[in-house]
Amino acid sequence: MHEKTSWQEDTALERYQMITPLLDDDIDEAERLRRRKKISEDNGISERTLYRYEKSYRESGFTGLKPEDLSLFCYRRPFQVHPVFPLL
Repeated sequence: MHEKTSWQEDTALERYQMITPLLDDDIDEAERLRRRKKISEDNGISERTLYRYEKSYRESGFTGLKPEDLSLFCYRRPFQVHPVFPLL
């Protein structure tokens, strides 16, 4: 379980480092927009994604930046041979 949380922690840290310049409450909105645009270009992600990271951080702190473990939500039915079309 530790390895799974490690990648989530690493991803959250990367996200936090990206948005840190945007969290300064002393900058005006024009400067925040300029910074957001530069960060998105430098990191190859959309400005919308940065908005989401900021919102998640402001609402849930560092934990909000961790990606979900999608393996918890995946359910795969076992492969079954259809009776009309057997495997050759």
